[in-house]
Amino acid sequence: KKNAAFTITLTGHSDPAEDELAVKKPMYAEMDKKRLEAVKAYLISKGVDAGRIKSVSKGSAEPNEKEFREGDDDDLKQAKNRRVDIKVN
Repeated sequence: KKNAAFTITLTGHSDPAEDELAVKKPMYAEMDKKRLEAVKAYLISKGVDAGRIKSVSKGSAEPNEKEFREGDDDDLKQAKNRRVDIKVN
């Protein structure tokens, strides 16, 4: 917020299980975009200018495998895919 030259890129991700569930329960459709909007709304509420925020939706195309640890159960792996990555440029 203090440096107006910075921009923020938000990248939303979902889990493949959410994609499958969305077929039966539409509220799970496009969860990556819903996560993006929630984070964007939060940043704006804290005073970040909306024009400085770029949103990119990836769906379940880029799983967060680098965060998986040996012994992680499926629920934890799915949770690690449900995320918004924030990059300040």
